[in-house]
Amino acid sequence: MKKFVLFGLLCAAAFGASVEAVDAYVRESFSKNSAAYVKLKNNGKTPVSLVAAVASASNVTEIHNVIAENGMKKMVPVEKVVVEAGEVRELKPGGYHIMLIGLKHTLKEGKKMRSLTLKFDNGEKIVLKNVPVKKLTSGGMNSTMHGGGMHGSSGNSSMHGGGMHGEMKH
Repeated sequence: MKKFVLFGLLCAAAFGASVEAVDAYVRESFSKNSAAYVKLKNNGKTPVSLVAAVASASNVTEIHNVIAENGMKKMVPVEKVVVEAGEVRELKPGGYHIMLIGLKHTLKEGKKMRSLTLKFDNGEKIVLKNVPVKKLTSGGMNSTMHGGGMHGSSGNSSMHGGGMHGEMKH
């Protein structure tokens, strides 16, 4: 694994890529939805934004954030996640994450998702291969929402910004 990450870093440096994606993983699924998490590092001199994602395991992929509104936490789709120059932005449970909606198959702990493609506003694209599936045991907001609660197989469109399904295009 270390060799693969090192190879990715060397490629990024060789081709002038300003964004790195590390420590990616996908949450084990218990319904038709799941989420992917990753650390994004901006090595450039200007901000860059994640604007879209495509996952091999889902029919629909959206970028989401968990926000507090009227004393309650809820998940909302967002158009982008900004990574400031020289900073790392972690997409993690309870915050920004990549929502996998309409899974094509169950994601089990110890298995791997074939690919996750990240698209940025500067034209960069990162394709992550064999993303590990992990079981999250922390519970909490994201666990409930992705495990069949608010994003259950009924496809509750109110949690998707009024039916904002599909790949985010900008």
